[in-house]
Amino acid sequence: MSEPTVFQLLDYLYWMRDRVLAAAAALDAETFQHTAVVGHRDLRQTLAHELDVEMSWRGKLRGQPRETWGPAAEIKPEWFPSIALLADYWHGDEAQTQAWVGGLSAADLAAPVTVNGLDGRSLATYLMAVVAHGITELVCAGAILEQLGHPTGDLGLLNFLDETAPIAPSGA
Repeated sequence: MSEPTVFQLLDYLYWMRDRVLAAAAALDAETFQHTAVVGHRDLRQTLAHELDVEMSWRGKLRGQPRETWGPAAEIKPEWFPSIALLADYWHGDEAQTQAWVGGLSAADLAAPVTVNGLDGRSLATYLMAVVAHGITELVCAGAILEQLGHPTGDLGLLNFLDETAPIAPSGA
């Protein structure tokens, strides 16, 4: 297998997210709304923030107007009194992202992006930054869930690859 592509890394991000959401699904609404803070946010704030980052960067990178992805469009934790509502919303957002990235070519990924004040790095670089941010946020969410007795299991890239694209044993 070749090195992971930006497409695989986005899949990895969603795999991590789904493991976090599955562990969080065991929480009642009260617990979900009032967990300990790890880093700067509690669980609901962390997850809403990550969802907002993914949504806003997609809009920004696609050249959409600021009012559709900027502060006025920010996703708020209080929109989600339950993990089920957050998960439903996020899966809808994922569908939009996957539809967009699914149509990108290698040339699209290599092209510099200068819309919405961006500095001209390649689209792939910006998408990698979104993934890197998401990994950090989801690890924080996983730490909160671990403290609550609802572990996510290993969230590492190799765990994702072993589960989704295992290497056949040699000699097989």
